[in-house]
Amino acid sequence: AIGIVESLGKLNKQLNSDGLFLKADFPFFANTRGKSNIHGGSLTSKGLAALGKDFRTGHMVSYELPRDMMIDNVNSHFISVMATENNTRVRFSDFSDGAVFHGLSVSSHRVKRGLPTMKDKVVLLQKGQSYIIAEVGSEFIRRYENASFGLHVTSNNPIAVNVGSIASLPPTQLVGENGKDIGFDQIVPVDRLGNEYVVMQGEGTFEFEKAVIVATRDKTEVVINDYQKVKLDAGDYFISDVFVDKVMYLKGNKPFYVYQNTAGSDLEFTCGFNFLPSWNECITSTEVAIADFYYLSTSHIADRADSTNNGVMLNATSKVDTKVNIVNPASGELYHSFEIKKADTKRPLPFNTATYKLPKDINNILVSSADPVNLSLTYKSNAIGAASYFSGFITPPSVEVDKQSIVSFKEKGYLQLTSIVSEGYDSYEWYKDGAFFKKTTENRVDVSKPGKYKVVGIRGSCKIKGNYKLIDIDKIEEEILTTKVEKKIETSKVEALVIPINELIESVEEDSVFLDKLKIEISNYSVSKKTILPNLNFEYNSAILVSESKELLKEVVALLKQYPKVTLKITAHTDCRGSDVYNQNLSEKRANYVKEYMVSHGIDAKSLFSEGMGEKEPLNDCVCDQQQVYSEEAYLANRRVEFVVLSK
Repeated sequence: AIGIVESLGKLNKQLNSDGLFLKADFPFFANTRGKSNIHGGSLTSKGLAALGKDFRTGHMVSYELPRDMMIDNVNSHFISVMATENNTRVRFSDFSDGAVFHGLSVSSHRVKRGLPTMKDKVVLLQKGQSYIIAEVGSEFIRRYENASFGLHVTSNNPIAVNVGSIASLPPTQLVGENGKDIGFDQIVPVDRLGNEYVVMQGEGTFEFEKAVIVATRDKTEVVINDYQKVKLDAGDYFISDVFVDKVMYLKGNKPFYVYQNTAGSDLEFTCGFNFLPSWNECITSTEVAIADFYYLSTSHIADRADSTNNGVMLNATSKVDTKVNIVNPASGELYHSFEIKKADTKRPLPFNTATYKLPKDINNILVSSADPVNLSLTYKSNAIGAASYFSGFITPPSVEVDKQSIVSFKEKGYLQLTSIVSEGYDSYEWYKDGAFFKKTTENRVDVSKPGKYKVVGIRGSCKIKGNYKLIDIDKIEEEILTTKVEKKIETSKVEALVIPINELIESVEEDSVFLDKLKIEISNYSVSKKTILPNLNFEYNSAILVSESKELLKEVVALLKQYPKVTLKITAHTDCRGSDVYNQNLSEKRANYVKEYMVSHGIDAKSLFSEGMGEKEPLNDCVCDQQQVYSEEAYLANRRVEFVVLSK
């Protein structure tokens, strides 16, 4: 999700075109960068790891300004959310006293402090919609510029969340001379956090470099650099600027967030803003791609020499002595290799760091290591500063059906499930309906029975769980047949579809065989005599008709309008594949859909009745005996809709 406060008019409303979904057949890198005249920022997508239902927010640390300093609406801290599913309810809650979000309602005022408290805000979003709330500078309460740290964002469906600041306020001594700055990042949900962090200092002093701890649970205790202990409850925050040899080590008893101001220089306010990944070997990647450094190495300041270009500094951290390779991602050429050495300090910490300055002629790199490694980037050119974390979050394994195995399913009788991952796991555990059934070293397994399947990736001592995926063998086969029918229709250019047992009828004229028969039944009125509309085709695993079948129903509607007093029963049937309960429910949905379709086209609802029969009344002996394999034509004959004239 991408959400930047372009204007106050974009706040507090559903936005339909301010987010992006990116998907490819193979893993790829996605980074959003922006800079204006003297501001720069960078956001690195966390991929599927960013999606979740429970978040605590943060932003750049802002400083209290002198009383005579004017603050305009350009200054803001914002929270942007984006829905990945329809009917997503997002709740913004647990607002701190003193936080003032533009356009949101105030619940009450504190008697002692006189500080506002914002009401919970609940919004309904459809897939792809974004929503942004923000504090703006003209509404800040003095000394509460950072009150929105720790705001709680929850949802009923997975969402993506971005946080940050536009023109964040600098230290007082820099006001009026070195401007302000921007910073934003994408964060991950609480269940992707850890309780151990390594904060790497950039090129600034303690005035610029800040780490913000945000608790997600009550009674959280965090130790800073092995000696300072901080106690927090859920939503509380603590700002620290204490580094030892340019490193801050944080360890807690419960998962917590860390947000960081990172500077490209200690001379100007060139801060960037990072959401920090925790030091968690289970979710930290060993391979990270970073692209298009040229965009950062150019200045937008007209007619001004880039005399203070510090270049792009890449900082790497690992818990063990490990070798890091920097290569050309296209050719594999080795640009640089270095080892992360143990730090020789008076207070040794359980990790190591190294810094590498990238040459100006390198534009894209791939960083790889045998062990998980955290990477951060800092950059300064004149007053433009940027900072970002590029540590990859290993993608949870997800179950997909191999397309080729769908093609060969009729012949082989099984499907192949694959696990689509960003990098390899040591092995995979497969589960069906919650029960373990197989362990593999390859990311695939063959299955022949329907069910809810899940895969767990094994990485050392870590287990990375994926989501369940419903695999319905019957519906996958139906999709194959529907695809064949659609191709046949496209080739013959028919506008209506009737499928008898043995062959496809490929002309509109032959469709009148059914229509004429129904007309005879209506005009003669023979009670309980069935008129069969075979193989009325629906979308895969759905009760929605394909377009060709809708054309045929239009003809039925036109016929019924000639006989407005007719009462008709619509009965839907399925073939025998799939469970009895599933088939019964599906047939009822499809019968109801046909009825609702006809009502929407002008037929009186009181004259129509619908009924689902599931697989209970086959037209042949195709009853899914495991010892008997039937032809596709036999299955097709039983998937049908019937009309029965009840009265005239």
